[in-house]
Amino acid sequence: MCALMFDWMGQTKATWVSAAEVWAMLSVVCKDASVPNFGRVKQLCKDYLDRRMERIDMCPAGHVAYIDCSHPLLQAPEFQNAREDSCRVCGSKRWLAPRRLASGRWAPQKAVKEYYYQPVQYWLQDMFRVPDNAEHLANDGGGPPGSVRKSNGYKRKVLDNPVMNQDHRNQGLIATADNIPCGKNKNSARGVCPCMVRTTMKDALGLNIVNAHMFALVPDQHWVLNAVTGRLRRKKKKPSWLTAILVRFTEELLWGYHTGFTTIDHSLPRGHARRNFQLHCILLLWCGDWPGINEAAGTMSAGKCCCHWCQQQFVYSMSLRRFTFCDFGAFLGPNDPQRRPVDGPTPLPRTHHQMCLDAEESEEFKGGFDDQDHPRFASGVCYVCPLAYLELWDMVWDFMADWMHMSEGYFKEHLIPMLKGKRRPTPPWILANPDKDRRIVV
Repeated sequence: MCALMFDWMGQTKATWVSAAEVWAMLSVVCKDASVPNFGRVKQLCKDYLDRRMERIDMCPAGHVAYIDCSHPLLQAPEFQNAREDSCRVCGSKRWLAPRRLASGRWAPQKAVKEYYYQPVQYWLQDMFRVPDNAEHLANDGGGPPGSVRKSNGYKRKVLDNPVMNQDHRNQGLIATADNIPCGKNKNSARGVCPCMVRTTMKDALGLNIVNAHMFALVPDQHWVLNAVTGRLRRKKKKPSWLTAILVRFTEELLWGYHTGFTTIDHSLPRGHARRNFQLHCILLLWCGDWPGINEAAGTMSAGKCCCHWCQQQFVYSMSLRRFTFCDFGAFLGPNDPQRRPVDGPTPLPRTHHQMCLDAEESEEFKGGFDDQDHPRFASGVCYVCPLAYLELWDMVWDFMADWMHMSEGYFKEHLIPMLKGKRRPTPPWILANPDKDRRIVV
């Protein structure tokens, strides 16, 4: 009954006062049941959320999380921000200006923006609370063709990893993030950015949203204070970077990999030698659309755009209001008959080491973030991504493109109209100055 009550409160966003009235009605209806008072229900909710949800102050643009990381690998100054009052990147204030309440008293100090973080540790421990889950959580590498468990990356990070292959219950994780509007209109005033993580358990179960975990929820609004009226209002602004979320996420994954989480396997009887174990985890992939990959990896998605997987640079089209990836000729084979001299040499692929060097160079730049001499305008890398500190993480190939966006655009805009006879498979016709603007007429 308490679980149903919590579900109703979450769906209706009920306050404690309105929920107490509904609980009193339920007590009358269920007069023959042993119904606890609402104070006990509130305490149950608070006890459950204790350490399972954190509210973390952050920069409105997502540059900084105001926390101090405890892991030895995250002791650099950029990961120790609990006592800071402004963002070290954009200079935005952490706190709102002091304000008086209607009663005349000073209001408590309030952060400009915060996000909600639900630790991965407790979700992983809860997965083993269900005895039927245990057999599907084995990291034995089995699965149908195309499964993540069959990939070379899974073999390298899990099957051949001496930390992970000591116990078949250790977990490889896949994370993703996307921004969604809270309404039918994508330009609505409210939206959030949920960050999800799932295990590589049997695909039919692992891809079920019931077995996924939302480890962070970031609103696309922050508080501003009207200097004249002294009232608070919400200002819509989506986070530009995911650094504030990834710092906390990376810290937990580092502890989960090196130390592990004490877990009880409820599929084994009490007294069994392997019922209690240290569960280790490792991040396999981060999946997202093109802007999401750039927000997570710390690379540029606007201005002078660089490919995430190679050193090719693309041109922004003012007519299309997006980058045009038309320089495809350079990616053809050296003996391909369609390759032209103007295509130039094949772009060099990016490497994890070079990405880290470019990130450190951008971090050490003393000028402004928008200074034209900033190294990011040449390399496309803006800052050090926290995920780079994870074991066996590759800053190039472990960021995976969300193929849903690509396949939808390909089938909806190209293949299906072509099969219906509404579009001819002709090459694009490029107009305007190719160095500044490209207008594609199909």
